[in-house]
Amino acid sequence: MTDLRNRLTEAALTAWAAAALQLGRDPAVARTQVLAARREARGGRVALLIHGEDGQKDLVLKQRLGGQRDMIGPACRAYAGATAAFADQPGLAVPRLILALPDHQALILSHCPGQDARSLLSDSTDPADHLGVMQAAGRWLRALHRGRAEPPAAHHPAPALRRLFRNARNAPAPRPDAFAAHLKQLEGLATQMQDRPLPQAVIHGDMTLGNLLIAPDRITGIDLENDLPAPVARDLAMLLVDHEVWFGFHPKAVTAFWQAYGTDLRHDPALRFFIALRLARLWQEMPPDPERDTPRRAHVWAGLQAMCDRLAARGAS
Repeated sequence: MTDLRNRLTEAALTAWAAAALQLGRDPAVARTQVLAARREARGGRVALLIHGEDGQKDLVLKQRLGGQRDMIGPACRAYAGATAAFADQPGLAVPRLILALPDHQALILSHCPGQDARSLLSDSTDPADHLGVMQAAGRWLRALHRGRAEPPAAHHPAPALRRLFRNARNAPAPRPDAFAAHLKQLEGLATQMQDRPLPQAVIHGDMTLGNLLIAPDRITGIDLENDLPAPVARDLAMLLVDHEVWFGFHPKAVTAFWQAYGTDLRHDPALRFFIALRLARLWQEMPPDPERDTPRRAHVWAGLQAMCDRLAARGAS
């Protein structure tokens, strides 16, 4: 991981040198800090904080390397659309896109204050913090989905199911019998939502707690890269799964989320389908023996199984 982090950091600094020339800054004197660097299926991504000097504002450089498709165009459109959607939403925000560097597959964004919601809750022992975070998430998603709403459209779940079954044949998931039962439940949910027009928007697409920054006066959603319409239930499911897998089931916090979002979709077949789909994908990402893997993997595995068991006991409600 150290070698990968070094390569990603070096590439990010090269991109920053190119950006600094266009922004009138001196890359040699700027203090930088790696915020994140991680491996992906076809490369990696890195986020670099550039500290402003002499009154200049802090910036963030985000870069993805090794991908097979251009990420800059969709990301630029995503930030432009989201900026317009949040223009009249006090206390809710997205980073401002400052510069795109297609040759480096990198973006320069404004730096936004706040602590990401996952680390905030990890540091907290107060159940009330879960209510506050989920209310914040509901408010932010409500603004995004309303501001970037598209006409309702049918969603066809068959391609996603085929991929899951193909992956299950090629690389069996942990607890294969339980996973097969989960897929059977998922098929039933797919039948319930088939051909129904679903609420659509240009969604976030990776709506986890880690992509929500909480500050005293502002809630900011980050890492916007999607520029295509999709069912809003995808964002909602990803957020709800992320919260429960990491922190367990907090019914009052879930209720607070729906109150802030403005529409309670808890019993909607589409939401239940996307929750089960997200759980299945996380399940397939697990190593063969997740309980004996890293503490992080073991924690996610335990939370995933607990959520699957709870939903199965309630009939996936």
